[in-house]
Amino acid sequence: MILTRVFRIKTKDKIQIEHAIAQGTKSSIRTMLVTTLAIMIGIIIVTNRSIALKQLGIIISSGLVTSILFTLFAFPAIYSIVYNLTRRRKNRKLLEKIGE
Repeated sequence: MILTRVFRIKTKDKIQIEHAIAQGTKSSIRTMLVTTLAIMIGIIIVTNRSIALKQLGIIISSGLVTSILFTLFAFPAIYSIVYNLTRRRKNRKLLEKIGE
């Protein structure tokens, strides 16, 4: 949701969508990585005690990594595709109706 807000703010400033996506992703990458790293360190410390907890830690860590990859790569690509589809000439009448 944060990336979407940044993308919208940048595009309202008449910046091309590709540059807006790059700037938005760069601005949020540090906070996402630091938060994920802190959670993963906590998981490693807690899960060193038993095999069942280690397996749970692996599952949680892989979920965190997957969500980071999705947020940094897949979501901006999908946003760009949808943005470009809605801005085509065919869709201008629809955009005028909804007020964008």
